[in-house]
Amino acid sequence: QNLPYPTRLRRKMKMAKNIILGIGNLLMKDDGIGIHIVNRLNEIDLPKGIEAIDGATFTLDLLPIFQEAKKILIVDAVKGGGPPGSIYYLTPQNLKDEKSRILSLHQIGFLDVIETAKELGYCADIRILGVEPHDISWGMELSDTLDKKFDDILDAVLHYMDKFLLNNSKEFS
Repeated sequence: QNLPYPTRLRRKMKMAKNIILGIGNLLMKDDGIGIHIVNRLNEIDLPKGIEAIDGATFTLDLLPIFQEAKKILIVDAVKGGGPPGSIYYLTPQNLKDEKSRILSLHQIGFLDVIETAKELGYCADIRILGVEPHDISWGMELSDTLDKKFDDILDAVLHYMDKFLLNNSKEFS
């Protein structure tokens, strides 16, 4: 399709109300972990009602997702200070509360989109699964460290897809 990106998102969103949104920059190694996860998810059969979407670097172009979705699980690189490949379970409020340090490499972007969505009356339930990056230098492949942990990260995403998106759990555990 040669439709503009936001239009393609709107058309796609008519099908699913539960979204796994991978965000990141594929040109900066581990910063693209969310996109790599979504690309893999799109190779498998996801349960009915769940859509995996490449959100790139998370701009206001993604606002249609918040308009249509009931629940969104965001997968992104997060600098939390743990070893590379560590998984963090966050809410947008966690990011707001961390004013002294930026956890997500895209924190400002998603907080702006979430706040704009709320002001427009869209209230998707949002959770963030963050992955500690090892290397965010230029390059399109994941670092060897995250590449070795990729299946474990994917398993965590699938677990929380089942728990949060399909079974209405509000908690990560």
